[in-house]
Amino acid sequence: MDTMKPQYRTYVQVMLLSLACVILIWLADAVLDARYTSQTLWQSLLSLRPHEYVLRGILVFLGLMVALESTVLWEARARVRRQLEESEAKYRALFEAAPAGVLLELLDGTIVECNDRAAEMLGYTKEELCGKRAADVVPPEIAQTFPAFVERELRDGWAMVEAKAKRKDGSIFPTEVGTRLVHLAGVPYVVVYVQDITARKEAEMALAAEKERLRVTLRSIGEGVITSDVDGRVLLMNPIAEELTGWRQEEALGLPMDQVMHTLDPVSREVLPPGTLAVLADGRPKPLERYECVLVGKDGREHVVLETIAPIRDDAGRALGAVVVFRDITEQRKMEEERQRALRLGSLAKVASGIAHDFRNYLSSILTNVSLAELCLDQPAEAREAIRRVRQAIKLAQSLTEQLLLFSSGREPERRPGDIADVIAGAAELATSGTSVTCRLSLPPDLWPISMDVTQMNQAISNLVLNAVQAMSQQGVVDIVAENLFLPENSALPLPAGPYVHIAIRDYGPGIRPDDLPHIFDPYFTTRPNGTGLGLSVAHSVVQRHGGHLTVESIPNQGSTFHIYLPAAEPASSTTAAPIMKRPAAGHQHRVLVLDDDEALCISLSLALSYLGYYVECARTGEEALARFEKARAAGQPFHAVIVDLAIAGAGMDGKQAAQQILQRDPDARLIVTSGLQDDPAFCRYQEWGFAAALAKPFDISDVVRTLQHVLGLSSRTQLGG
Repeated sequence: MDTMKPQYRTYVQVMLLSLACVILIWLADAVLDARYTSQTLWQSLLSLRPHEYVLRGILVFLGLMVALESTVLWEARARVRRQLEESEAKYRALFEAAPAGVLLELLDGTIVECNDRAAEMLGYTKEELCGKRAADVVPPEIAQTFPAFVERELRDGWAMVEAKAKRKDGSIFPTEVGTRLVHLAGVPYVVVYVQDITARKEAEMALAAEKERLRVTLRSIGEGVITSDVDGRVLLMNPIAEELTGWRQEEALGLPMDQVMHTLDPVSREVLPPGTLAVLADGRPKPLERYECVLVGKDGREHVVLETIAPIRDDAGRALGAVVVFRDITEQRKMEEERQRALRLGSLAKVASGIAHDFRNYLSSILTNVSLAELCLDQPAEAREAIRRVRQAIKLAQSLTEQLLLFSSGREPERRPGDIADVIAGAAELATSGTSVTCRLSLPPDLWPISMDVTQMNQAISNLVLNAVQAMSQQGVVDIVAENLFLPENSALPLPAGPYVHIAIRDYGPGIRPDDLPHIFDPYFTTRPNGTGLGLSVAHSVVQRHGGHLTVESIPNQGSTFHIYLPAAEPASSTTAAPIMKRPAAGHQHRVLVLDDDEALCISLSLALSYLGYYVECARTGEEALARFEKARAAGQPFHAVIVDLAIAGAGMDGKQAAQQILQRDPDARLIVTSGLQDDPAFCRYQEWGFAAALAKPFDISDVVRTLQHVLGLSSRTQLGG
């Protein structure tokens, strides 16, 4: 070793020391010779033999070298011994301070060394433990596994296993044992690390028990529960969640939440985005919110559920995941619908009673005035007045049926630009006829046009005026004011900015009680003994469908004011409806085919149109209409228009089928659909079915001719023959 050899400098020092010793001996001999002889010191120095001193120097040098080497070797060995002692002290300290028990064993399992932790863990002293065999400190069933364990150690050089250990008092406890094969001075040993894992096993058992309690709790509750990680992937599902989603937990683990929880908006049926990601993305705590949605299961079944999503956070507030709790409320919704249906059926009895009362009045008026017209045939003025009152009563009956149809079917309005002032004036006259109420109209001539379904808008305004008339016990004054209005961006009304027509209908009755004010637009809500509860709700629905807004303000004992806001439209075309109640000149006949199973309607319609210059043929079945259409084409006199009723009695071809057959034979045929059921898709979306126009029942001859003019492209001058 380099540390055991003297350095070069040390050899030089030894040579110099040896030379000094030789010189000192030479001087000493010279001094002695000079003392005992008559020679001087210098003579004595010169008289001595040099080779004798060289030999003496060599001997001195060799002696010093031997002494030096011995000293260096002794110091090196002392240093190595100190290093070994320090190293042994370090490793002994590590050995004793190790948190696990450490044993040094021979291959046959004899313990030759151990630390205090191992002795304490096994309940022995170190002296008692050393010399024992490993099989003495484990249960017998564990000792049986030692041969395989040792074989693994010899093959791999290490091993790790959980096993049971036995204390001196015989008690058994769980341990984690790791071993490593080492060679010390050529002898194989096994270093054994033993860790008491009793606390860990107790914690694992407590955690397992807690998991079991959680599993039992989740299994027993009646709501579905799904937890996810921070990435929105499924971690856990309870059986209710499995049943509602159609996914088993084993299949769903690790899948995105939106794949397992496929939810739709209950109204729009649009797919809802995964709420877990939204909850996890927001770092701020939020109050729990419950959402109603439609859950579509893996098998396609749908459930209406009430869903709650909340983040899972640690003590520091960091999001660890999310939990989704949802409850199936399908049956609850069905029960609510049944309850609402029962309430509606109960209300319908009241509505039917009011309708029957009104229809009896209208029919009585019709029959009375028809009888009066028969009696006054020789007095044209009185007969025409009686007929006018018949038409007025029929219009009221038609208004009532339209009101019911609007309320029940909810069909969208067919809007066209029109003059709202004419609608207001006509509705006011209709609603106040036969009463002592006067309508004061303030309708400026420059009112903006409205894009509207005239029938529906007439119905809405009639209902509001009729409500005002009834509020004043059918006597007094109703003020109706209309104005152009431009709503700004910051308007308090829930409407976009832009041009509107504002209509105010005011009565001077007793007003509406504050408790009733929030409910007056609810269906079937009424404060009158004989009311149906439909008028105001229908008016509110019509205004909303036209993109407008309806509000009310009322002061007790001073009356109520209803405010209508309707968006203005582009001005309508200048074409005006032709006066049609005059017989045209000859030579301008148009051929019309009517398909309707009502014989009386066919006869009256044929007579009226024939009087006005049209050539009319009627068919009672679809097959007959198709035959007449083909015969006219073959004769070179095709029909210019075909009026088709959708509902045809009997098992044969109905109106829709007949219309399709006609269009197949002549794609340019001009068909007009008519029906008393305005919720039929072929009537609501008539253009998609190939019809050129739609004519709602009941109608009068002016409605029919106006529709024919529109379809045939006739001007008022052509229709009048002038």
